[in-house]
Amino acid sequence: TARLFLLASTIFCLMVSEQSFAGDLSLHPTVMKELNVLLRTSDELHVGLFRRDEEFIEIAIRDLGVQIDRVWSASSIAKSHERYHLLKILDSAREQLDLAQSSYGEERKEHFKFVYRQLVNIVRIYRVSASYSIFFCDKVKASWVQKGILPKNPFAPSSRCGVRVPNNSR
Repeated sequence: TARLFLLASTIFCLMVSEQSFAGDLSLHPTVMKELNVLLRTSDELHVGLFRRDEEFIEIAIRDLGVQIDRVWSASSIAKSHERYHLLKILDSAREQLDLAQSSYGEERKEHFKFVYRQLVNIVRIYRVSASYSIFFCDKVKASWVQKGILPKNPFAPSSRCGVRVPNNSR
């Protein structure tokens, strides 16, 4: 029973701490500025995917990769424990973005889904601009970040699938 109590207490503390800080973490102002630019750049990719404009998508992939690198560099002024988690997210997003750049069709779409999952993590964890919303579509099992409150599903543009989900503390 003591182990069960300890386990339950630990889980409770983790849940409370996650709820308290989700979407509320702020980094050095320079890093936060770069994170907001990253989201603005990701919105360009979102527009390209929604319009199915391959030329626009290629430019947006390049720009998003450059911006991920800029956030990565700017993060050097963040505290080490804050930097560690941010770099994990950025590294994962960058890896999948690079894979998406050299992929096609469904494989490419899966890489983009993973990139957007990492961007969703950024919106949920850090105190970024409130103009970005998180959406989820059960039909394609994907979430994404976009400006505005009406869903524009980048993975199934012709469908109306997409529900706005809370950005946790906002």
